[in-house]
Amino acid sequence: QEHEEHGRRETLLARFREAVWKLDGTSDTGVLLESLGEIIDTAGIPYNAVGVNVIESEDRGAIRAYGTGRHGVSARLLEEVHATKVLAFWREGEVANRSDLWAEDDHNEVEDWSKVSGRRGPRSVVDIPFSHGTLAANSSEPDAFTAYLDLLADIAGVLSEGFRRLDDLHRPGE
Repeated sequence: QEHEEHGRRETLLARFREAVWKLDGTSDTGVLLESLGEIIDTAGIPYNAVGVNVIESEDRGAIRAYGTGRHGVSARLLEEVHATKVLAFWREGEVANRSDLWAEDDHNEVEDWSKVSGRRGPRSVVDIPFSHGTLAANSSEPDAFTAYLDLLADIAGVLSEGFRRLDDLHRPGE
């Protein structure tokens, strides 16, 4: 069964990597994120929201949050309170898996979430750093991502490839 799971994981990553290499000069972040949403759904990862936080300006703390998945792709600038946390997770370069924010909230995320959205917020959240920001997901279930951390880290690696490819494709004169 472990061999079968490894094969499934490798197939998912190969599909995502193939989508990255199909990006061309007309491709944008939305195309990459649609592929990401398909891979996350196919993997069966239990989430309420999944997306990518892209650092647009580290100095100003400007981070654009791209959501993807069941409802298409969306984009917005993160509120400062959330952007500060994402920047810290990205700079640390380690997976930040908060498995039960309602029981243990070291970063005051529940309070910040309710200030911004008026709701209590998710129960579990994960941010996985990659070259341009973090791959992020949240769930109303506790400990929703622990079993998927290796896969999510591999997906974040392919995301790095995708964002670097988009950078190269959109670089003037190339």
